[in-house]
Amino acid sequence: MALRFGGDVGEILRLNGFPSVDTAIYPGQVLIVPDKPGVGPYFPGAGGTPPPPPAIEDVTCGQFAIGSTPFTLVAVSTPAGRVGCGEAFTVMEEFIATPGAPGQAANIRGWDCHPRENNFPECTRDGLMMFGAP
Repeated sequence: MALRFGGDVGEILRLNGFPSVDTAIYPGQVLIVPDKPGVGPYFPGAGGTPPPPPAIEDVTCGQFAIGSTPFTLVAVSTPAGRVGCGEAFTVMEEFIATPGAPGQAANIRGWDCHPRENNFPECTRDGLMMFGAP
């Protein structure tokens, strides 16, 4: 859709209040698309300025542990959107299983993962972010 309508994925997610790229869309669903020259108005046939998108909240995806130290996995809301919990879990599991983790950085499925405060992990990619919290 981003290629077809001239926007970028993060912009379409933000305009429609979608929490992540994992959000399902359905046939016949009306979506807000970026107002780009030659593309058309925000609202089909109506034009004008769209209302502000609803706030996207951070999501607690669940519990993890590094050895015997538990932590909560949080998918952070950013202007680019929010990673889905399924992907967050997959990436975090692989990062924790990486030799030297979480004390040293690693690239997991395109995510840059590294230790943050108190050695809890943080991963970022394309403006998205997830981290472990005590």
